[in-house]
This record gives sequence, C-alpha cells and structure tokens, in this order.
Amino acid sequence: MPNKVKQTFRWSEKAQRYIAPNGRFVARAKVLTELDRVRRGVGQEMRELAKQLQAGEISRVEWLIAMKTRIKAVHLAHAAVAAGGMDKLTPSDLGRVGAAVRRQYEFLRRWEAQDLPVDGRFITRAELYAGAAYGTFSDLERIKHKAVGYTEAKRVLGVAEHCPDCLEWAGKWLPIDVIPPIGASVCRTRCKCTIIYR
Repeated sequence: MPNKVKQTFRWSEKAQRYIAPNGRFVARAKVLTELDRVRRGVGQEMRELAKQLQAGEISRVEWLIAMKTRIKAVHLAHAAVAAGGMDKLTPSDLGRVGAAVRRQYEFLRRWEAQDLPVDGRFITRAELYAGAAYGTFSDLERIKHKAVGYTEAKRVLGVAEHCPDCLEWAGKWLPIDVIPPIGASVCRTRCKCTIIYR
C-alpha cells in the first residue's frame, strides 16, 4: 500500500485564510462547505442520540452527557477553523468558546427540564444544537478580522429561504461591529448567510 503524503495547510494571518500545499488560498466556499458537513454530521449524531433515548436504549442522563460532549466538540472545532487552527486559539478565544458552549448547555438544561415527550419534534430539535456552532465560527471570525485591521463587513445570502432579518441586512457594507452576527436573526441556527470582510 503506498504511503499517503500528509498535506498541510498554512494560515495567513493577514488574509485570514488558509493556504493549500500548492501555495494558493483555499476557497472560502470550500471551508464553509466543510464546516456545514461537520455540523450536519454532528446533527445526525444528535438525532441518533434522541432516537436512542426514545427507544429506551439510553437514559436521560446518558443522553444529556452525550449531547454536551458533542456540543463542546463542534463549537471548539468551528472556533479552531476560524482562528487558523487549534494551536492558534488564544485563552481569550477559548473563553469565548466556553461562553458559547455554556449558553448551549443552559438551553439544553432548560429544554431537558421541561420533560417533553421524546417524539419526532424532540428528535428534530436535538440536531439544531449542532447548528449553533456556525455562530461561534462567525463570531470568532469577525474578532480575528478586526484584530488584523479589517473595518467593514457585509452579510451575503446563501442558498435558502431567508428570514426578514437576513434580507434586511444583506448586501450592505457596514462597520465590522455593527453587522448582526450569524445566529442573531430570526432564522437562528438555520442561517445560511456568510459574512465577508474588507
């Protein structure tokens, strides 16, 4: 079996982009597609956990622990991508990730405390927790761009049926601190927009 050559990607702090082994920037769309794939995968795991709870294969405590583990992992992975790698996450970045994760834990705790029936809606809602990681990525990406001198940001609509908030804010170059973050709109964790910087 031939040895696979490990391809390493570098990070351009100035451009806030990944550089492929061939020396070219990795397309932003490719990075976002990979992040979406990760969220969908974790979301599917969360659906499966809810189904296991429904079938009585795991207890509520086991379900809660497994959900928390996945929430933390997906947020940390998204933050690492926004920062240029796990090794580039600063203590401040990790604090922001921790705050985002704690918010999700609190939502999960409140939801679990309602003792709702484990039905189809419960299963669908479980996977939404993975989607919240996109907001963590977007928030840290904004902070990192600002730190290296970017001053403006613009919301770009993705392929989706958009909420009124996203439609209102799309296409306008605004000061980087003024543009509403991903996840702050009515569509919340289902937002398909991106934010670009200059």
